[in-house]
Amino acid sequence: MGSRKKSRKTKKTKKKQPLRMINPSPVSLSKLMLVVLTIFISVFTVYWNTLGNEFVSFDDRKYIYENDLITGGSGLTAIWTDLWNKHPKTHYYPMTFTTFWLENQLAGLEPSSFDKDKVIGHAAHPIFHVNQMLLHTVNSILIFLTLIRLGAGFWPSAFTALIFALHPVNVESVSWISERKNLMSAMFFWLSLLCYIKYRQRNTKTDSPKLYIISILLFLFALLSKSATMVLPPIIIITDRLLDRHWTWSSVKRSIPFFILSILMIYVTISREAFIAKSWEPLAIWIRPFISVAAIVHYVVKIFLPVNQALIYPRWAETLAEPRYLISLAAALTAFWLIWKFRKQLGDLWLWGLALFLITIFPIIGLKNFVWLQFAFVSDHYIYLGSAGIILMAGLLLYRWCLKEPEDGKDVLQLDPRRFAAAGCLTLLLLIGCGFRTVAQNRTWKNNLTLYSHILTVNPNCFIASDSLGNHYSQKKDYSTALTYYQKAAAIKPTFIKIKYKCGRMLMLLKRPEEAFPWFKEAVHMANSRNIRSWRLHTYYADCLYSLGRLDEAIKEYHYILNMKPPNAANIEKAIKNINKIKSKHDQ
Repeated sequence: MGSRKKSRKTKKTKKKQPLRMINPSPVSLSKLMLVVLTIFISVFTVYWNTLGNEFVSFDDRKYIYENDLITGGSGLTAIWTDLWNKHPKTHYYPMTFTTFWLENQLAGLEPSSFDKDKVIGHAAHPIFHVNQMLLHTVNSILIFLTLIRLGAGFWPSAFTALIFALHPVNVESVSWISERKNLMSAMFFWLSLLCYIKYRQRNTKTDSPKLYIISILLFLFALLSKSATMVLPPIIIITDRLLDRHWTWSSVKRSIPFFILSILMIYVTISREAFIAKSWEPLAIWIRPFISVAAIVHYVVKIFLPVNQALIYPRWAETLAEPRYLISLAAALTAFWLIWKFRKQLGDLWLWGLALFLITIFPIIGLKNFVWLQFAFVSDHYIYLGSAGIILMAGLLLYRWCLKEPEDGKDVLQLDPRRFAAAGCLTLLLLIGCGFRTVAQNRTWKNNLTLYSHILTVNPNCFIASDSLGNHYSQKKDYSTALTYYQKAAAIKPTFIKIKYKCGRMLMLLKRPEEAFPWFKEAVHMANSRNIRSWRLHTYYADCLYSLGRLDEAIKEYHYILNMKPPNAANIEKAIKNINKIKSKHDQ
């Protein structure tokens, strides 16, 4: 009895073994190449149908075919020196714009021919979409290599990379050419993190800091592709916690250069957005936490159930009467409680995946006002970086389910063959399902018509979609259909001046000036009440008055327009002369 008590006492007082740094999981070259080849084939298979897709008006116009930095004659100098432009037209993304400029040159598109009339209605050159696929392939491979380095193991790493490669939530980032910035920044993000991990897994005291310096440079490239990657510094600290198994001040010191670069890019981004963003009503501070929680829940749901996806989701009501907010809050609190309760069983890497997801989406969940919030509170392309974290969490749980408890005398978990086979079948079904959903979602990005029509099926009250479809049919000279969509847009957003005179313009083209007059009159009244001077609006209004035979009022409007010094001054003066001729004939 005495010896038993002594042995128990010994077990209780036995010191714990020091926790070691995670080492890279050994993976054979054949396995590595198999995953790389599978990712490459999978991505090109599901995204092949994007090759015939056109540019779309949403952001492709601003970033590519109407961007003077891309189509102008100043070349790369203008792109990289745009940081000092006092009147910028878009964000400062020189790495991304450099790729567009190079594609423009390689595709043989001269600046003079790269205009809206020749771009709209024609398939984008294949080089744009092929590069999108290549970048997405590289990102998927980098995720696989990073997770292997972190000790996730071959199967969870391969699961995460393959699901990420085929997941339909990433369609927005791959099919939408403007989201090249997402793909470029993610590539440099993962390269920077991978180099940092490799640096940390060496002897940082004796080895050369070359990998550390390369990691910082790659992070700079990520920021110059898209500023959303500014979230890497806290992820660096979280990664150090995973590697060292405890928090250290050394980690904070190593992250200082990353934080400095992030702060500088945040300043540039805020300055740009303040200049180029159109004004809108900011969100009330009290509702922002509820929107943020609802956004997080929305993104998790979309990753596990990617249906009813659209570029612009319905914008939730800014009131607690919206049931989504309280339901999301209850779900988030329950999830937090379960994670806290089982945190030790879940493991550090699982929690690292959760941190990756939450940190990467933190800037865009609605706590701070930014441009997209005027359209919707969520968008699929915002989780391109973070979705890998949620997929990793699912992969680790699935792999843990495949393991059986060790037999007597063993301390290593072993794979249960039956469970592993079942998990393999489930994974295959998930990959096939994701592939089919991605192919289907790609079709919605074929052109303006398919994109905005699909948005309206998911979000019938989307102003932008209705207005854009009106623009589409107007360019096709189908003025009657265009009028229908413009009127729908006006009903959704009655305070928008431009949509008012678009309705009037279509009615004028349909030879219905009597119906057009009230639209123009209301638009002019709204513009005057807001001290907005628009020569185009007043020109349309004057033309309408002229068509109705209200010549004195038309002349008054034309003279008012000339005081604005419009670009069409010659046409206005010609119109005034014509009216004076008509009046003189009438007087005779």
